[in-house]
Amino acid sequence: MKYGFIKVAAASPALRVADCPYNAAQTVAAMRQAEAAGVHLLVLPELGLCGYTCGDLLLQPTLQQGALTALQTVLEASRALSLTTVVGLPLNAGGKLYNCAAVVMGGQLLGVVPKTNLPNYGEFYEGRWFTPAPAAVGVIPLLGQQVPFGADLLFCCREVPDYRLAVEICEDLWVAAPPSTRHAVAGATVAFDGDEAARVRPMAPVLDALADLGARIDYAGAAGMLPFTIDASAMNPAAGA
Repeated sequence: MKYGFIKVAAASPALRVADCPYNAAQTVAAMRQAEAAGVHLLVLPELGLCGYTCGDLLLQPTLQQGALTALQTVLEASRALSLTTVVGLPLNAGGKLYNCAAVVMGGQLLGVVPKTNLPNYGEFYEGRWFTPAPAAVGVIPLLGQQVPFGADLLFCCREVPDYRLAVEICEDLWVAAPPSTRHAVAGATVAFDGDEAARVRPMAPVLDALADLGARIDYAGAAGMLPFTIDASAMNPAAGA
């Protein structure tokens, strides 16, 4: 980070459905590519460690363990990297299955954010597999660490105090009152949303609403990697108040 600027990237590596070791390797390759490009913050797609279209395989302990092992691979690779990575996986916590985004940096799990709004219409059947995020933030044991778990986590940076990250997942962005709105009110200056597929959606109204609150949102879902730079010092919600 330099002069209050951070470089962020959204990436969608090529994945194989239910092939967690392959997807972990692709994720680590994307992390290393991003690190080489000077990226400080990388977001990857929803359920990227297993693939979104696993269907009822999501309920199988073998797949759930495979996704955990893939997260361990990502965690180990992050020890040698300086960037923060947001990666998606199914996670069984307290006997319930959640659609989650894990925030990883330097071999540490900074937190896990479960999806709040589960689509259950058209081609979507998330209500069949997943439980919505609990109302309260808690702590769960995960891969040998005690990890914050909940939809209302803010990830803050000591070096750039105005850089405060929030995370939500796909459908969370498209409801009438998305989590990113309350995140922005709580002080978030960057919100990341991970989607499951390559598609284009009209984001301008959402972006305008968050900008009024002093935040911006970045979106993973399209193929490839999109790096760009944010002036964190210009995104203080208190500025001009």
